[in-house]
Amino acid sequence: MKLRWGFLGIGVACLACCAPLILPVLAGAGLVSLGVGGAGMMLFGLTLDQVLCFGVPALGILALAFLWWRDHSRAKAAQCGCEEVCDAQECKGS
Repeated sequence: MKLRWGFLGIGVACLACCAPLILPVLAGAGLVSLGVGGAGMMLFGLTLDQVLCFGVPALGILALAFLWWRDHSRAKAAQCGCEEVCDAQECKGS
């Protein structure tokens, strides 16, 4: 019985400490997603279920692909020894 109260106390302390840091980020993400969903519904005539079921996963996949591409291009530039040059082909030519 005492063990459960200890975990509950730690959880409440973490919530009290981290909530002011996390809530603005979550609120901003919610506003952005509402704006994108509303724009998709108004501009393209999509329904809410189409935006949620197809648009959100597609945006997630695009974001992951962008992050992979960015890391891959940085790794190529680091491999040839010139991180200050953006283009890997330009780096090999020098």
